[in-house]
Amino acid sequence: MKRAPLALAVLLFAACKSAPTENANANANANANANANANASGAAHAPTPTATVDISWTVPSAWKTEPSAGMRKATYSAGEASISVIQAGGSTDDNVDRWKGQFEGMHDFKREEIDGKTGRITLVEMHGKFTGGGMMVGDSPDPKPGYALYAAIVPAAPTPYFFKMLGPDKAVAAGRPDFRALVDSIRAK
Repeated sequence: MKRAPLALAVLLFAACKSAPTENANANANANANANANANASGAAHAPTPTATVDISWTVPSAWKTEPSAGMRKATYSAGEASISVIQAGGSTDDNVDRWKGQFEGMHDFKREEIDGKTGRITLVEMHGKFTGGGMMVGDSPDPKPGYALYAAIVPAAPTPYFFKMLGPDKAVAAGRPDFRALVDSIRAK
């Protein structure tokens, strides 16, 4: 008979021990459901790990590789046009708006989205008097009338790449096919 109280004590102990686990599981399930509902409504969002995706490209044989410094990953020249490659932050729209702000009397603006091997690539083209030169871009600060910009914003992680061809209208027009060939060659490393 003395064993019955001991058995009863063991059963009570086991019941008490499992109750918090059941409550913890219930709380975990409730939290998971709340998070799922919040994510579905857009009210809350758990951080998602970002994979690093770097890119490579094929340089057109007609282009000359130039020295690069600062933020530039690469610099090329194609006649009178200069091509810069940088990797930086900011949204596509913010960067396009900034480039627009570097042109007085901007005209013939074009924007196109294409499917690339690394995701959606945004191509932009604009013409006018370029006023965005200066030491930061390694150029004279003097305004340059009759200039064009042809650029590609390429998705990569953690930040996108910006390929920009800048120069006199005729030089950029002549370099467009090679620039587009470079853009088409961009791939994940």
